[in-house]
Amino acid sequence: MSRVDRRGESATNYEATVNTTNGKKKKKKKAKHLKKKVDIGGRIVGGHDAKPGEIPYLVSLSLYNQLYCGGTLITNNWFVSARHCFATEDLQWNRYNPLIVAGSIYRDYQTQKRQPQLAEIELIYWHHDGDIAMAKLNKAMRMTPFVQAIPYYTQKDSQTINQLLTAENTGKTDVQVAGFGIAIARDKFGNQLGTGYPYPDLLQVVKLNLISMWECVGFVNDARVNEKSVICTSTDKMDACQGDSGGPMVYNKKLIGVVSWGIGCAIGFPGVYERVDYYDLWIQGVQKNGNSARSIDLTSGVGGPPPNIVVGSNYPKSGSTRTRDRFVVILLGLLLDRWL
Repeated sequence: MSRVDRRGESATNYEATVNTTNGKKKKKKKAKHLKKKVDIGGRIVGGHDAKPGEIPYLVSLSLYNQLYCGGTLITNNWFVSARHCFATEDLQWNRYNPLIVAGSIYRDYQTQKRQPQLAEIELIYWHHDGDIAMAKLNKAMRMTPFVQAIPYYTQKDSQTINQLLTAENTGKTDVQVAGFGIAIARDKFGNQLGTGYPYPDLLQVVKLNLISMWECVGFVNDARVNEKSVICTSTDKMDACQGDSGGPMVYNKKLIGVVSWGIGCAIGFPGVYERVDYYDLWIQGVQKNGNSARSIDLTSGVGGPPPNIVVGSNYPKSGSTRTRDRFVVILLGLLLDRWL
């Protein structure tokens, strides 16, 4: 069976570089994000159309005017997402420099009457072990009824979350997931089940049930994964899918998880998410370091881990990113499959 991340299907069919000259960022043209059509989106399986302002903390990552991953605003200039939205399996930067869209429930966000807020990424951090990433925006989002940061569960809340994930509570706790991912169920090989056009115009929202920590760990089946770092949902007829990666899992109006991966979509295999409380100290360290970025040497890691990518520079220090000469278009099958 193939383990499939939940990025947009063709997210890496195109190269998207950050223009640099001797470490200095060139002035980017707005058309960079609009000039090519990428077959990426869809919607959550079994969800409903979001209402304006219903999911104000969601941000979408857009390449060439197509949405391929999600994220969650935790402050007005920081969002959390999935590592695989930014990095390859060998932890090299995928060279994406997406436009970040906030305040829109429309896939075609440019045509809506109330214009969304747009920003670009200044710093990218990803965790070495977990499928989680943090990005700092180059400008703060303005808080409105349609754009809001959401609090997240911290290390202090871990015991409460562990209690939700006991065997006796399996199937009793609802969480909410939102995104623009694939709409129609897929089998364990990634084949679409059913017919119909899977790309709706509106953001989708779905309620899912949590399963126990031990069911989740048994499904993940990886000794390297700490049982308290992941959280899983049951997925019979409802699920996140490709295109939803990095998006929010919310419980009681707080972020509890980040969409990561699954086997097929909505066919009974659990959906796997990263638990944000497990990464709380890392998240705090990233913000402390990133918020001091203008006054310290970023490579020193003062106050927290150094960024993996400083957009518009020749960073990172550890493990060089792929150059234009080495960057190749990767086949769709390789992009989707993450084998256990």
